[in-house]
Parts: sequence; structure tokens; C-alpha cells
Amino acid sequence: MRTFYRELELLKRCGVKVRHKAKLYHLMPTAAEAEGRLPFPDPQLSFAEMAELARCDCPAGTRLAELLAAVINQPEPGKKRSGGTSKGKRPGPRARG
Repeated sequence: MRTFYRELELLKRCGVKVRHKAKLYHLMPTAAEAEGRLPFPDPQLSFAEMAELARCDCPAGTRLAELLAAVINQPEPGKKRSGGTSKGKRPGPRARG
């Protein structure tokens, strides 16, 4: 039963409406419409496979190309600033005088 209710919650999160009436559950959209909203499990693709699929001239290929570019083109980490202190220690409080 827990699996059933988890799956029902997944459908809800994905925007697939399910009607519950008289102890029966009915899928509101068509099966094809519902399928279009469900996430696909991670296919464990290699970078080469992703690059190959990203070259496809279709909306899915474009999305894969954008995802691949976001992973490959990470911004360079910022350079460490030299604040004149040694070993990353902060200067102590100044004495008032």
C-alpha cells in the first residue's frame, strides 16, 4: 500500500491529475499525456553518449546539449585574496588609545 501511495504522490508532484471516486482511481489525462509529465530514471549515460544525443536536432537534443554544457562549462573557482595576514588568520582587535 505504501508503494501505491508514493506513486500517487509522484503523479501529483508531476502535475498528473488522478480522481478518486467510489474507491476507484481514474487517471484524468490520457496515458500519453501523463507519460509526457513523468520524469525518466537516470539512464547512467557516459559523457560521450550525452554528447552524441545532444547533437540530435530536436527539442530533447537541445535540452541535453544545454545540460551537458552546464556540467562541462563550470565557472573557474575564484582566486584567493591575499589580505596581508598569514595562514588565513584574522588580525586581532585594535587597541583603543
